[in-house]
Amino acid sequence: TRSIAHTAWALAASFWGEGCSVWLADFRPEKACPGVQPLADVLAGGVVPGARLQLVKEPARLLGLPKEAAFARLSGEDEQADAGAASTFADQSFATRLADYIDFHRRGVAALASDPDADVPVLVYSCQPYAQCGGQCDRLNGIVTAFLLAILTRRVFLIDSESPLPLQMLLVPRLVDWRVRGGLPATALLRQHHYHDKRRQFEADLGKLASYPDKTRVLTMNYRMLRVLFESSALRPEAAALGLPLGSPPFLVAELFDALFEPGPALAAALAAGRLALGGGGGAAVADRGFVAVHLRTGDISWDHARHGKSELAAFFACARQAEADLGLAPGPETPWLLATDSAEVAEAALATPEGLQGKLRVPDPSGRIHIDRSEMGQVLEGAAANYAEWLLFGRAAAVVLSRSFFGETAAEVGRVPAAYFAPNGGCVRTDLSSS
Repeated sequence: TRSIAHTAWALAASFWGEGCSVWLADFRPEKACPGVQPLADVLAGGVVPGARLQLVKEPARLLGLPKEAAFARLSGEDEQADAGAASTFADQSFATRLADYIDFHRRGVAALASDPDADVPVLVYSCQPYAQCGGQCDRLNGIVTAFLLAILTRRVFLIDSESPLPLQMLLVPRLVDWRVRGGLPATALLRQHHYHDKRRQFEADLGKLASYPDKTRVLTMNYRMLRVLFESSALRPEAAALGLPLGSPPFLVAELFDALFEPGPALAAALAAGRLALGGGGGAAVADRGFVAVHLRTGDISWDHARHGKSELAAFFACARQAEADLGLAPGPETPWLLATDSAEVAEAALATPEGLQGKLRVPDPSGRIHIDRSEMGQVLEGAAANYAEWLLFGRAAAVVLSRSFFGETAAEVGRVPAAYFAPNGGCVRTDLSSS
């Protein structure tokens, strides 16, 4: 394993080169890290050879914060309560923790099915053709945030996503039946809360959202705001009752996703086809954790903003080789690489590399090379299943190499990928996404 000092130096050197200097500020109260070697001792021991690392001695003074409150994360009583909750839930699956809510949700959906005017509190995530929703993974971030808000405020959670096609055509309910039946009340739509690109407004409104009096609440959002929910004074007791945040399970986003979704028939078929293609033919599908996945997003399609260029392909592939070596994977064609990209030019260049020529590299069908919020409708309808399948398949890799995009990052989280590397700017920084 590597210390935070290794990660900080690798990140800084990838931006500014080996001649830079890095100053680290340790925000952790000493009592919060029992048995952990102080960062000052780590740096004094030269744990990162050749690195120019320094420690900020008085971070509170540097940031202009009151010393007594600078890093006071919790009061003593709160800290003991959260630690107790973390211990209580340590060996309990998140689905088990949600059992009471799942039963509440089931009864609420049944009551609404028999009487649409039943007195059942509801929270709806909405994505409609007349409003901007963001890309596939922006939507996922909004959905998991709204779902957790519904759990903490004791509301039945529903998803009304019709843009560019009904979500249930690709994903179907697993533990929670989130489908909207018969449409939403017009009065609810008149008071819809829009938080697209409005993080601060959502945070400011949390107190009101927690005590919202109307039976139906409709939200649109594209950011993941889980930490804000945990820290809200209005929601903290409910979060602690589920062991959150200190007792949070690894890959919490995956737990929330799995409570909501599983692939529908069309998506399951596309996923099976993708696994066969990644297996290289011969009727054998690639095994989970039997390949390395690389995501290089350029932004070349559908008026997306620029992310990366074809010139970075060599650096991304070098990072994939490092991932193979780190994990002890065979370097030859027996460990295939999956390249997910939005650029036909990058795909063509990749197939001309040594990995492409030797048959190690697999590039998915170009029909899935779409942006769900920006591509032409015909392209989206044709490629949506392939795009979602590529995303799910990406999350089954042994290791992933990521670009500046939520597509690869959320796929790795939902798939619980054990080794993730960020490759922008020539870097290859390994990180742990299990607590992101």
